[in-house]
Amino acid sequence: MSLAGLVDELGVLEAELKPFRSKIARAEALRAAIRSEFRDAAPASEHTIAGEQYAVLVGACGNVSVVDTPALIERVGMAEYTRIATVTLKALQTHFGPGIIASVVSTVQSGPRALTVSAIAQPEAAKESTKKAARKRAAKR
Repeated sequence: MSLAGLVDELGVLEAELKPFRSKIARAEALRAAIRSEFRDAAPASEHTIAGEQYAVLVGACGNVSVVDTPALIERVGMAEYTRIATVTLKALQTHFGPGIIASVVSTVQSGPRALTVSAIAQPEAAKESTKKAARKRAAKR
């Protein structure tokens, strides 16, 4: 599919989803709130919560890959480790004060690009609807 085709498909989907944006955001917030109630539960545990109309199964924690840093340093050496290691902003915030953070953190323009979708022409169904409305207004005169 061409880039223009992808743009048109995205535009159609965005238009269809627009009425549901606030509901989708609320559903995600509710999911996060429910998950947060189990952040201290054993990773392999599962929990069922029942409301009056629905039940939710909170599953076991998903698997993630973790690096054994001491083992890595032992295998590749500190120089190689330092060459590839990165520090997260969250780790800096957890372990150091604002003075250190301000002196070593900068902002670069490398994040994701924003996409703004806008219609350049009315879809055919909307054109027909507009024409029908105009005919009704004219008939009333």
